[in-house]
Amino acid sequence: MVRVSLIASIAQSADVLSLRLYDCFQFSDEQTLELFVGIGLLRNQATCNNCGKLMAIEKRKERIDGLQWRCVKGRKLCSRKSIRHKSFFSSSHIRLKTWLIIFYMWANDYSNQQIVKETGISADTICHCLNLCREICQNYCHNQHQLGGPDKFIEIDEASICKRKYNRGRFRRGASQWVFGGIERGAGGLAFAIRVKDRKKKTLLRLIRKHIIPGTTIISDEWPAYRKLVFRGNYMHILAQEM
Repeated sequence: MVRVSLIASIAQSADVLSLRLYDCFQFSDEQTLELFVGIGLLRNQATCNNCGKLMAIEKRKERIDGLQWRCVKGRKLCSRKSIRHKSFFSSSHIRLKTWLIIFYMWANDYSNQQIVKETGISADTICHCLNLCREICQNYCHNQHQLGGPDKFIEIDEASICKRKYNRGRFRRGASQWVFGGIERGAGGLAFAIRVKDRKKKTLLRLIRKHIIPGTTIISDEWPAYRKLVFRGNYMHILAQEM
């Protein structure tokens, strides 16, 4: 039977939230491929640009991933595609398994130097990879859909993030950054986090209207900016200490 999918079922991919760094190093190329398909970083199927049919998987040792898409019409080759075609990895020559390690270490706040040491990749390349990751996250934060809705609960809060001088001792004066965010309660809840210049009522209410659907029940602390959510934004409002 011709194989037209990278994995048989999305359900067979690994649980990304339970991964440890040790697991990333132990993963085979095929397991990494399955994981990336399962979380949507790679397509599970591809269509031929020439004939419109589903393409088949073909093993190719000279390809960095060992696989590629291939379409044959009769006995003639119709087209070929990389399994990375139109994906985050399309212009990268780094192994998918190495990308998994980079993703994990970056998400868990390892330093650039630690990532360079563990992957064996140059500091300049790692810097470029991490900039791509930051750019993707930034685009997501700016373009994400609204959260919540009727019968949904979203917790909101604001926090001041500071940096210590030389990473130790007292916090540097003037080095703080306010961040405002919210998260949906329940399994699979979505979230948002936005840098803000202040936490005034006008600033926070504008972001609440932008990111949270009217009719949502909002849970917050007693910060004065949230007092008129019910009247100004058509939201239900509950104080965290009342729950």
